[in-house]
Amino acid sequence: MTFREEQFPNFEDKAKFVREHSEEIKPLTDDAEFVDAVEKGVEPKDKERMDNILESYENKIFIFENENAGENAKRILFAVDNPGAYNSVKALIKKLKNSNKCASIAVITGGMSNKDFEKEFGDEFKQIRDKDGIFLNDLSQAVSGDRPIDIMIATLSIKNGPESVPLYSGKSVFGAKKTFLIMDGWGGAVYDGSALDRKITDSEAGKEIVSDIDGIFCNDELAKEILKQNFPKFPSENIFDTGTPVFDELDIENAGKHRESGRKKLRLEQNDFAILYIGDAGFYEEFESDREINQKSFEKSFEAVLEVAKKNPDMNFAVLLRPHPRDFEKNKLYEIASRLKLPANLKFIDASKDVLSMNEATCAADVIESIASTENLLAPLRGRPSIFMGFEEKGMGGQVLKGSYKPEILDLIKKTAGVNIAVSKENLEEIIFQLAKNPTKILNENKNLKGEASDRIIEKIYEICGNDKKENKL
Repeated sequence: MTFREEQFPNFEDKAKFVREHSEEIKPLTDDAEFVDAVEKGVEPKDKERMDNILESYENKIFIFENENAGENAKRILFAVDNPGAYNSVKALIKKLKNSNKCASIAVITGGMSNKDFEKEFGDEFKQIRDKDGIFLNDLSQAVSGDRPIDIMIATLSIKNGPESVPLYSGKSVFGAKKTFLIMDGWGGAVYDGSALDRKITDSEAGKEIVSDIDGIFCNDELAKEILKQNFPKFPSENIFDTGTPVFDELDIENAGKHRESGRKKLRLEQNDFAILYIGDAGFYEEFESDREINQKSFEKSFEAVLEVAKKNPDMNFAVLLRPHPRDFEKNKLYEIASRLKLPANLKFIDASKDVLSMNEATCAADVIESIASTENLLAPLRGRPSIFMGFEEKGMGGQVLKGSYKPEILDLIKKTAGVNIAVSKENLEEIIFQLAKNPTKILNENKNLKGEASDRIIEKIYEICGNDKKENKL
């Protein structure tokens, strides 16, 4: 999304947008005080400050020209929005900018990925920016004329995210020869609000968008089965279970160091059995879930651990809470924790992103649980068991899982080593007790943990593009 004068001609229109997205905007701006004032409706009518705040959030385009590009080198564009999607492509960007097979890299970022990208690549990429023009003019300036784009690569995040550029107009408008999609999770691609949700993919225009994709990269065979379910008419041979760069970010080789560092930061004792609850960003409106599904799932989870701790005073437990970065009601989770009376053998610990990294948190924990986070399926790759909060009450996680996956896919998830689905609080108590009583390291033989997924993706992209593998070696 962009915020030039033609989108928001009036100051109040801008203020309304800031109020609606204040929690997302605050981490991106150096003027959080002004955002607070806008929230309260007492902001001074300072157009310059308002425009600077909106600019921190809007889509941006950055470009890198490779002076060492070889003959037939390709021009590549990435579109990425949220932090998770950004983490799934940054390894590709790092490798490609050092490859003479790549002539240039253009990157469209939006929202929370703006800051991450500038921090990592700001010294090497130039931002293309015309304050008086619309965003598409910036994009045309970066990729038109003698700089056409050969390859466009999209991730998925939210509706109106920058991925709509390669998916909706990569070939028809910008003349890209090939477009690719990277799916960094197991949740599918047609969730409500995504650039490829059901309302889009079921339309004739949406079907054409999907048919224009030349390849989809995903984590493993399970992720491929989910995508085949999402896109039944898409050629399955063009869905590549190469793994994605999210695997490269797990840093499994240093899991021991992450565990030691994480448990030290969290002040966990050696015999503390730690349960990491990973929060959600909101509720699953498309599956008619309870609006408080995140808070209620956390409360049931905490109460289940509490019961296990009471029944087993000779065992020590710790509940770790890691709210989702975009959970604007995260304070309610901490309120739930504060009102529970804990026995001496149970402690509550904040494990948010301000305290430690995701690798440290997941390695420090002995079990990972969430409603439907990707981390539940990444956990076995880290050697950790996980638990889906699949409670069968109306509007809870069981409804979300059944809405997300066909029965045969859910069966595959259930058969994944180390993955559990709790259907009730009592069932969760039993799972936690058994895991705490017999802690085991999951042995996962996923082939995509060997070597780097980013290398496999780049190789496949150039193979599809017809690049001669014998020249311009990476």
